[in-house]
Amino acid sequence: MQYINNESEYETRVRYQEERLFICEKLLQFENMEIMRIKKR
Repeated sequence: MQYINNESEYETRVRYQEERLFICEKLLQFENMEIMRIKKR
């Protein structure tokens, strides 16, 4: 984890959690689209 400016440790953790959540959501959306595509066959 790299700190930005005078960001506190807490803020850094929160930002990293949000970034991870965002990535997980994108992956889930992709998985769901794949599942729907397969079901349609």
